Amino acid sequence: MISYHIKASGPLFKNKNITKEIIQEALEETADWAQNRLRNRTPVKTGKLKAGWYVAPSKSSIRLDNPTSYSSFVEKRVGMVAKTTPEVKEQLNQILLKKTNKLK
Repeated sequence: MISYHIKASGPLFKNKNITKEIIQEALEETADWAQNRLRNRTPVKTGKLKAGWYVAPSKSSIRLDNPTSYSSFVEKRVGMVAKTTPEVKEQLNQILLKKTNKLK
């Protein structure tokens, strides 16, 4: 099993003027994007590993899970999550930037 937790942090998440809806929308959009990115990076032999990705947003983070028993071994060899994690953070920043710029 493989499980990662990407925490959103910084002044934007501490600012009470930013509504929870904007942050939640950005996290949901980023979670969808991350799931597609992970699936595209996942090697396919039977398709079980690729289909096993579950990506879910919470209040201030995105959880990336794959309960497949051999997912951690494939991650060590291929680095699906290791390559995707920095991109997810950047994508979240870009989406939040767009959404907050609309507030001005």
